Amino acid sequence: MDHKALCAKGRCRSNEPAHYHSIPAVIFSTSGYIGNHFHEFTDIIIPLFLTSRQFNGQVKFVVSEMRPWWISKYQAILSKLSNYEVLNIDKVDQVHCFTCVNVGLKRYPKELSIDPQKYSYSIKDFRSFLRDSYSVKRVNAIKLREEGEDENNKNKKQQPRLLILSRRRTRSFTNTAEIAKMARSMGFEAIVMEAGGSMSSFANVVNSCDVLLGVHGAGLTNIVFLPENAVLIQIVPHGGFEWLAKYDFELPSKDMGLKYLDYKISAEESTLIQQYPQDHMIIKHPPSIGKLGWERFKSVYLEQQNVMLDLNRFRPTLQKALELLQQKLLMDHKALCAKGRCRSNEACKRMVAKGNERWHEKLPQCTQHHSIPAVILSTSSYIGNHFHEFTDTIIPLFLTSTQFNGQVKFGVSEMRPWWISKYQAILGKLSNYEVLNIGKDNQVHWFSETLLLVVNVGLKRYPKDLSIDPQKYSYSMKDFRSFLRDSYSLKRVNAIKLREEGEDENNKNKNQQPRLLILSRRRTRSFTNTAEIAKMARSMGFDEAHPGGSMSSFANVVNSCDVILGVHGAGLTNIVFLHENAVLIQVVPHGGFQWLTKYDFELPSKDMGLKYLD
Repeated sequence: MDHKALCAKGRCRSNEPAHYHSIPAVIFSTSGYIGNHFHEFTDIIIPLFLTSRQFNGQVKFVVSEMRPWWISKYQAILSKLSNYEVLNIDKVDQVHCFTCVNVGLKRYPKELSIDPQKYSYSIKDFRSFLRDSYSVKRVNAIKLREEGEDENNKNKKQQPRLLILSRRRTRSFTNTAEIAKMARSMGFEAIVMEAGGSMSSFANVVNSCDVLLGVHGAGLTNIVFLPENAVLIQIVPHGGFEWLAKYDFELPSKDMGLKYLDYKISAEESTLIQQYPQDHMIIKHPPSIGKLGWERFKSVYLEQQNVMLDLNRFRPTLQKALELLQQKLLMDHKALCAKGRCRSNEACKRMVAKGNERWHEKLPQCTQHHSIPAVILSTSSYIGNHFHEFTDTIIPLFLTSTQFNGQVKFGVSEMRPWWISKYQAILGKLSNYEVLNIGKDNQVHWFSETLLLVVNVGLKRYPKDLSIDPQKYSYSMKDFRSFLRDSYSLKRVNAIKLREEGEDENNKNKNQQPRLLILSRRRTRSFTNTAEIAKMARSMGFDEAHPGGSMSSFANVVNSCDVILGVHGAGLTNIVFLHENAVLIQVVPHGGFQWLTKYDFELPSKDMGLKYLD
């Protein structure tokens, strides 16, 4: 099981001599992928933190398949979580009685991540715990002085410290010395080290650095020790590693408060080019190798290639890392506010990218004054795809504008009238005002709130699909679903509770059938035997639902259902209208869709309080 707390009332009775403990126990194993730094943290260390931190040291660890070297390696962490010696369950011949036994560990499915909505901790809390465990000193990365800043700035003589992670076997740099030399010429203090040795000393080295550079692999797990706002540069090898790079390190690093860059090597920078002809499928078409299965992909791209960086091509990435350490005035979303009256006969001064880049423009005369703020957004890009409409526009619009309680006006560029009509129920809940079509409006608009000019340019966008981080924003995905219920007047909050054998025959649901919605598709990835599926479902006790055309009617049909069944695709986005504890059954097509299905719908559905099957 994932995790289970077993607690028994009364005295532990045993016919054999027993050792009694007045504290709870956590039972876990040190088998599996032990020896791999990434899996040690993702599968044991972080779950152990989630499971045992609540006891404030008053807990005993009981370990099966115990590796003494592993206990020694992580002693600093184990002793921070438990005040007691670890018990090797395979080598005890006595009965041990505990007040409560936690069997297994709490494991959040996203790698190197913690959901603060589900648990009482976040990944930043875990990093703070690691700083205490290993007595690492730095909380924040260096703040480099920008051109024009105070010459007496305390960091003016400091160099940003770059750690280049070397590897012994595969995916190692073949020109490490040249990379370090170039970095030093750009102003870095460059050090080269291999992950290993004493955990404490290596954790302190990583914490002393501002930038960590390494090829995709377990060594990058050491980002957990980097200070806040440090930069991770992940080198993505040849072979279609993008999805691994994203979910193993890119998204976790951003959750940790780090800045992220990646560098995708060309085929010429991979040593595979020395082993295979240029027209070989391994070089020319990696997806064809991926289709042969994980073991084949692993044996070629993980175990056979090293990396020789093209220094001229890589240099801009290192330069970008320097710029990130200057904390420029650039972000995903920014509310632009100016105090005072809008004076159209004066110049407008704006800063972008670097502090020394400025220009002046004459403002036209303001012709339309509004006493409310504005949110500027676009309805271009993947509009027309239901999944992207929610992930890229609707959810970000909710995050950006719900704070205004309707007292906000939407200014839309590249406006699609059909899209505005499609989502009118949502737009009408977020704004009490008519949408402004920027592309067809010739007036100059002035938006203010008292004496403060407020224009929100762009939308707040959380990088994980169909998700909201409640730690970063003041809302959660469940709040968004509640908002949708209000917008479309959806009635059901919870799924049907079927009567189990032996329950009260008068149970109010005893004559009810669970309602199943089978999502059909017009073109590809459609069911070719929908009627037979529906017939079988009815024979099993399901009531079949028939959706309508408009968004409102379709939302209500989905909300009336207890189970939704569909092939992986944009239509599954309609799970946002399902009620709590409903079930999503995602049909995964042939072709290696597992990572798409997991991150597009499996994990989001669980965050929404749904049950998931595939």
